[in-house]
Amino acid sequence: MLLLLLAFIGIQQWRIRMMYRVESARQRESESLAKYSNLFNAMPIVYIQMKVIYDENGNPADALYCDVNSRYERIFIPREQAIGRRVSELFPFPMTEFMRLIKIAQTENRTITYPYYYEPRDIFYEVVISRSYLEEHIDIFCLDGTALYKTQQKLDSINHKLAMALDVADIVPWKWDLRKGSILCDVNKSVHGQMLAGTNADQQLEVPSESYFAKIHKEDRERVRRAYDDLIAGRKDKVREEYRVASDAGGRWHLDWVEAQATVDQRDDDGRPLNLIGSSLVITPRKRLEQDLRSARDRAEESNRLKSAFLANMSHEIRTPLNAIVGFSSILAETDEEQEKREYISIIENNNALLLQLIGDILDLSKIEAGTLGYEYTDVELNAVMEELQGGFRMRQPENSPVRITFHRKYPVRYIRTDRKRLIQVIANLLSNAVKFTSEGSVDFGFEIRGGELYVYVADTGAGIPEEHRGQLFQRFVKAGSFRQGIGIGLAISKSIVETMGGRIGVESRPGKGSTFWFTLPCKPEQ
Repeated sequence: MLLLLLAFIGIQQWRIRMMYRVESARQRESESLAKYSNLFNAMPIVYIQMKVIYDENGNPADALYCDVNSRYERIFIPREQAIGRRVSELFPFPMTEFMRLIKIAQTENRTITYPYYYEPRDIFYEVVISRSYLEEHIDIFCLDGTALYKTQQKLDSINHKLAMALDVADIVPWKWDLRKGSILCDVNKSVHGQMLAGTNADQQLEVPSESYFAKIHKEDRERVRRAYDDLIAGRKDKVREEYRVASDAGGRWHLDWVEAQATVDQRDDDGRPLNLIGSSLVITPRKRLEQDLRSARDRAEESNRLKSAFLANMSHEIRTPLNAIVGFSSILAETDEEQEKREYISIIENNNALLLQLIGDILDLSKIEAGTLGYEYTDVELNAVMEELQGGFRMRQPENSPVRITFHRKYPVRYIRTDRKRLIQVIANLLSNAVKFTSEGSVDFGFEIRGGELYVYVADTGAGIPEEHRGQLFQRFVKAGSFRQGIGIGLAISKSIVETMGGRIGVESRPGKGSTFWFTLPCKPEQ
């Protein structure tokens, strides 16, 4: 009996220990289940377990909800409304691509990731499909990537705006890898794309730095190299250089100006530069503007100098006839001899005419600058105009003058419609200059009708004009000879009148042989 009792007690003790162990295991399992259940439901990831439904050919056709976590319920629908239902019932979107991805995950036993936008909640998901531990089941995890997606959208938008700004400003960013000796830049830009000949213009490409420098104009190349050497050696913190590069536009090579700025981007542990970053800006239009401004400044300075000379010369030229008029008027009042009176009166009249011409030229110039010089078109008989001018200039000549003034008549009668006063003014200016610069010989003038143009010429046998001075003759305040009378605006006024009337004016000359001044005017000859 005692043995039986002891055996019973031992069995009971063993049973109690076993029950304790089982209870402990259940407790641990319950805690573990609670722990994983809490993790399963609390994790910020949507989890769905589905059973795949196959068609008659063994291909995935739909899927049945088997399990979901709390995150799914908060985002989509309650658990009881999802479990046991098909995907096609709850989310009636095209299933073809979804089923194809499920098939790949099952047959190839790999994880598939794809993006999905849940419009009702404006959430972007990264959906992960993987084969489940249960046969014919799949696990689906949905990671909320909305913040990352929207950040990427903002970054893309900023990059797009930056690219647009760089494109509009024609700025090319680049990076120079000093270890590899290559430059990475955007070859879509006009000048830089042409500098990288033979490359694909739709990409950013890496080219040897020597190839880039080879396209820099030889007069600028060494200066640019020295600037970058100073930057690399630490003698400068930043480089800003302007230089010319050869570029190809439509099969024709020409030079463009580029402004480049650069600085050191990265250094090694010893402080040596590893690469440079910078930008290049095409400044050809700016350089042209600078050149135009310099030319305008030079012209303005020259004009200012000429105006100063003009004012000094004008005061002298006006004072000369005035002195003659005043002086000979006083002498005229004191003499009684008729011959002397006639001589003095002639001198006074000539100086009066000269003074009136000077004042008239100054007034005409001011009207031209103000745009108020008037034109009145009438029918003009050209031969009469020429003969009138011939007679007037011959009368001004002193007796026994060594210069012959001759109008060469070519047409019996010739009418054209033009401004008679301005026509006479231009021809008289040319004749006056020819007489002034011809000490002996002849001054011949005339006209021809060439097609629809009137061609008028004044030829002299004077000293002629050196070629280097011809381009300045028709500028204001320029005199062919500083010792001659006049203020240097007659030819400028003539040029303005002729061009306003639609014609051209010019000169042909040989030093020592004489000059021929000519001008044309459009005309319709009267029949």
